[in-house]
Amino acid sequence: MDKMPILAVIFQGIPESIVLFSFGIAIIGEYINFKKVLLISIVYTFLMMFVRSVVPIFGIHTVIALFIIALIYWKVIGIEIKKSILITILSVSTLILIETLMIPVIFNLFNTNYSQVLNNEIQRILYPLPVIMSFGLITFIIYKFNWSLIKGNRTKLNDI
Repeated sequence: MDKMPILAVIFQGIPESIVLFSFGIAIIGEYINFKKVLLISIVYTFLMMFVRSVVPIFGIHTVIALFIIALIYWKVIGIEIKKSILITILSVSTLILIETLMIPVIFNLFNTNYSQVLNNEIQRILYPLPVIMSFGLITFIIYKFNWSLIKGNRTKLNDI
């Protein structure tokens, strides 16, 4: 069981969730309602903090997270179920890819490892920030240049 410190939830978990949900919405060409994404991200992050604390087997929380993310895209944001599943897979896969590429470099740069970072609250917040910022930059570029896999209705009138 992974007990996430509250500061890590606030300063690492919530920003990561904001980028994760924003990426999914941007990649299907829909308008990002930042207030809605912020609220969803806060609720999702605290929900996942709870899930991670009660699920006894590490990794199961990831399956639960995928289900919750798809459910949020579908029921809360209002994206049809097929697109919700697609963007859940794409969003999480993109995050995992960026983490897989960057975290080993960061660990080598600072001569540390995963278990040391998990046991140090400051490192647990700071080390993922380059990943979150890179993912955020990719999301911003996709959104700014109106790139998408599926053409959506990127207007404020849709209020996604």
